[in-house]
Amino acid sequence: MFSFAFYMVWLQREVPTHIQGRLMLTITTITMVASPLGLALFGALFDWKTTQPRLRDSLIFLGGSLAIVILITGLVKLLKLDLKEAKIFSEEEYRETTLVEKKESGN
Repeated sequence: MFSFAFYMVWLQREVPTHIQGRLMLTITTITMVASPLGLALFGALFDWKTTQPRLRDSLIFLGGSLAIVILITGLVKLLKLDLKEAKIFSEEEYRETTLVEKKESGN
């Protein structure tokens, strides 16, 4: 919980106010969906019967650690987007821009 406070401060300083709510909703939704999926996955993995439970546990730990490193690396690359230039379109503006893009691409 302590590191979450630093994350929230960073988020509020770097993300424009007009999109903070939508970003927090997205983060909360992903977190809430990932929690039960992770519990189910790791529960099934640890229930897996084997003759070498220590090896199984080590492989699960290493696999989970590797997944976290890959996820963090991906997020770091994703967060290099310039959020200060982000714009939220109204539904009408979005339709207009997608129509222009479709006409330009010939679809």
